Amino acid sequence: MYKLKPNQEVSLFLAILAIGRIASNPSTDIFIHLAASLGLSILLYYLFKVISKKPKLLSNTITTGLIIFLVHNHNFGTGNLGITYATILATFAAISLKFFFQVKASTIINPAVFGLLLSYLILPTTFLSWWGTNYNFALGEQKIPLALILLALWIIFGLKRWRKFPSLLSFLIVSAIGIYLGKGLDTFSFTFTDGTIYFLGAIMLIDPKTSPILKKDQLIFGTVAGLSLVLLKIFSESLPSELLAITIANISFFISKLSKIAKQKRAK
Repeated sequence: MYKLKPNQEVSLFLAILAIGRIASNPSTDIFIHLAASLGLSILLYYLFKVISKKPKLLSNTITTGLIIFLVHNHNFGTGNLGITYATILATFAAISLKFFFQVKASTIINPAVFGLLLSYLILPTTFLSWWGTNYNFALGEQKIPLALILLALWIIFGLKRWRKFPSLLSFLIVSAIGIYLGKGLDTFSFTFTDGTIYFLGAIMLIDPKTSPILKKDQLIFGTVAGLSLVLLKIFSESLPSELLAITIANISFFISKLSKIAKQKRAK
């Protein structure tokens, strides 16, 4: 019996999360948005694979495309093609980073984060709503927090193969303490009853190419991300604090990795 690899499991979970969001409120705009993110990601994967001749995994590309699909807003019936252009830019930047922009064979920043931030900085039409990470499903008059339930199931049953619980737990604990002390009970309650922070910590933060493996390094990594998120939320409501927190953690990990390599070379 074929057993999915960890990276394939993430892709499958994100596909389920995306299907749940589409099913909760299907529209033409959503499918255009899906084509601009996931569809373009797959197209670029095959194109860039031929150009670069690098053996990249399709499942990782699908993961990146689905993250952009779930985080980047779609038109919501406005007919605003500028939002679609922003998604295309984010997707093109993310997949290009995977294939062509690495330092010492490593990606410094999570490609999806890089693409989303670049579109935010360049195009004013960019709207990072995290619309696919915090949705409900209507069952009669009852609203079921489907995204939150799916993310909880992923953390309980899917994350163990990644061995990244120290990163996730340190991130959540530091974020919880900081948000409660810095922003108050209302913001704390809203943040931790919403799926977004769990998507951030259990999907985007633990990207294997941009996060550590060792437990001690993971604890530091998660703490850096949590502190960065709290400080950004306290001092600026307008900035994309979630993406910037991951960026800061990614860069700090990359610098520490280079420092360790330099020490090992000096020791020889």
